[in-house]
Amino acid sequence: MEQSVEKVIERNLLEVFNARDADSRRAAIDELWDKDGVFIDPGGVHEGVEKINAIVQLLFTQFEDYVFSVRGPGQSMHGVGRLPWSYGPPDDPQRMTGTDVARCAPRRGDDHRSRVR
Repeated sequence: MEQSVEKVIERNLLEVFNARDADSRRAAIDELWDKDGVFIDPGGVHEGVEKINAIVQLLFTQFEDYVFSVRGPGQSMHGVGRLPWSYGPPDDPQRMTGTDVARCAPRRGDDHRSRVR
């Protein structure tokens, strides 16, 4: 069953970037990301699932109690989507805000679900 680009980006935010449990985070990364996927943030360009996992873990050490939240509906067109988010501690959940942008493509194989590339 194919997932919408909006759903893939939302799952990435909530199941990858909020997953403090390393095993569940890695399972979500393996399901949602292409093995050669690229994540770009102010700290640099992170290529491949190992580096994506490492940068998420680094966020947890830098911002111990912070949590990502969806700030509005996702939108997509032709395999490219965006999702507004907020990030902050429980007493200030919108301390930081931003928008994720992702290009998704069908998975290789039989299930044809979209993946972040």
